[in-house]
Amino acid sequence: MEESKRTYSSLEKMRPLLEKYYASGLSQKKYCEQEQLAPHLLGYWLRKYKASQSVEQQKESPKFVSLQISSPLPIPDSVQIVYSNGTKINIAQKVDWAFFEKLLVKLDDVSNHG
Repeated sequence: MEESKRTYSSLEKMRPLLEKYYASGLSQKKYCEQEQLAPHLLGYWLRKYKASQSVEQQKESPKFVSLQISSPLPIPDSVQIVYSNGTKINIAQKVDWAFFEKLLVKLDDVSNHG
C-alpha cells in the first residue's frame, strides 16, 4: 500500500518545510518525494509563501525618508520624480518646496490607499 502524503492547512504550518525546500537545492519533485508531499501542494504553498514575503517586504520598506536641510535650496526650473516601477512625473515649471512636500504626501497617500 502506498504511504499517505502529508498535508498542511496553513502557511504558518508549512513555512518550515518551504524554507527547508529552498535550502535543500532539490527540485520540487525530489523534495516532495523526500518529504512525502503531493507536488501540487508544494506548488500551491510556494506561491502563498512568495506572496506573503512580498507583502511583508512592502510593509517593511520605507516609502519616504525625512530629510533635514540646513540651508535653503534654490528652486529648480523643473523636477522629475521617478518611482521604482518606472513611473515618471515631470513638472516643467518652478514651484516652491512647500508644493513638493504636499505633492509627495499626496502621492504617498494615493499609492498606499489606492
